[in-house]
Parts: sequence; C-alpha cells; structure tokens
Amino acid sequence: DLKHFGSYLIGEVGGVSAQSCPRHQPHFTMRLRAFALFAQLAAVSATSTCGNQSGDVALTKALLEAGNATAIAEATCIPKDEFREYEGNVTLTNMTNLVTIEEMAFYELKGKLVFTGALPKLHTIEKWAFHIAGTADSVIDIFGLEALVSLGEERAFSDYKGLLKIRSAVPLLK
Repeated sequence: DLKHFGSYLIGEVGGVSAQSCPRHQPHFTMRLRAFALFAQLAAVSATSTCGNQSGDVALTKALLEAGNATAIAEATCIPKDEFREYEGNVTLTNMTNLVTIEEMAFYELKGKLVFTGALPKLHTIEKWAFHIAGTADSVIDIFGLEALVSLGEERAFSDYKGLLKIRSAVPLLK
C-alpha cells in the first residue's frame, strides 16, 4: 500500500516498509514494480496448470496480458477454454516449448489471432481448439511439427476464420 505525503513516498513492499525522499523515490518505485511483476507471474504460474505434468507452464489470459515475452515463450500448454470467446487479440510466435493445445483453447476467439513459427515439441492439438476462432485477418502459420501425434478428433480447425498454413511433415500423426 503506497501513500504520498507531501514530497515523501511511504509504502510497503513484501512486508518491508520504506520511506524515501524524492531523490530516492525512483529506486523504491523500480523495486516496487519488479516485486509486483514477480508476484503477478508467480500467482499466474502457481494457479494455472494443464494436464497432469508437474512441469507444465500454462499460457493464460493473465500471462498474455502481462506482456512478458520471456514468460509467454516458456509456456508448455494452453489450457482448455482459456481463450474461449476472448475479446482481445492474441499474438504467439515461436512457442518452441509448447507441447499441448487443449480442447477449445481458442474456441470462438473474437479478436485477431496471429500464431506463427516453429513448434518442435507440439505433441497434441485437442478437439475444437481453434473452432470458429479469430477474424478474417488472423493467421496461423506453423511448422516444425515433427513431434505432433494427435490432431483433434473433432474439428480442431473447423470454421477457423483466418489464413491457415501448416508447413511441416508430421510423421507421427495418427
């Protein structure tokens, strides 16, 4: 909780109280922002999981909206219904750690979807994952799918509204 009193900033960060004159305020403010970002990312990763793998890192709306490209790139899965009917735009590039896109992950996404790059670890795209997703100017352009084993039993890309390019051999696809 931060309060401004005249030219002094009084606040608490992680249980540590601080009071600073204007000369030291930028340092305190930077530490506060870093602490807030760390707390936000820790809360997102602690509460959002996919499947039963202990090492799963879920790509959630909160993580996407936080805008930390490094954290987004670490995602191993996109949870069921995570971007279902989401109003915002979603841009994902080179998600090289992505293993699973769960059922209805982008179902009826209302915003523009740009999903491009190599997906060398992608194992599964579940049913209805991109059903009725995106806008006319959305683009899915993916490659490097040599690990893909399962492509949604039902309509993974049915009625997807944008351009779809899958440029890869998929030798393990069943």
